Amino acid sequence: MAHKHLCGIGGHHYECSNPKCMCFCDLPCDVGDHSDCPIELRACPKHENGISPAELEAVKEAGAVEIQFPAKLPEALKEIASDSKNYVGFCLWCGHGYERYTREVVAEHFAYNCPDAPQGLKKHMKRVLTTRVTKRCRKSTKSLK
Repeated sequence: MAHKHLCGIGGHHYECSNPKCMCFCDLPCDVGDHSDCPIELRACPKHENGISPAELEAVKEAGAVEIQFPAKLPEALKEIASDSKNYVGFCLWCGHGYERYTREVVAEHFAYNCPDAPQGLKKHMKRVLTTRVTKRCRKSTKSLK
């Protein structure tokens, strides 16, 4: 059974049929529902050896803005590098390690627990959590009828 990855080099989704791929949730990618799991960045077979300059030009979008990482990113990564075997991901703002990774766990971290996240991100994640709770409540009340 095929599953999706995002090619971190070419910037496109691709179908993977490797039965040994493991998801961030510690289950094989071909087992269960992974719709709430992040899609893993992994080089596709075409881009395993990198991307050509011509391909790089072709994927650039007009008006693209470079991603701005926190200024203290290198310090945070040095501090958590020794613990990386215990975590599936890290917060690039404060270095918090995620032992399990779901959209809700990340939203809760940014909304209430990340001291270094920008206020706009905190506010957005609070809205995300409110929306998710509202959707769950609607589903629950529909099942009661």
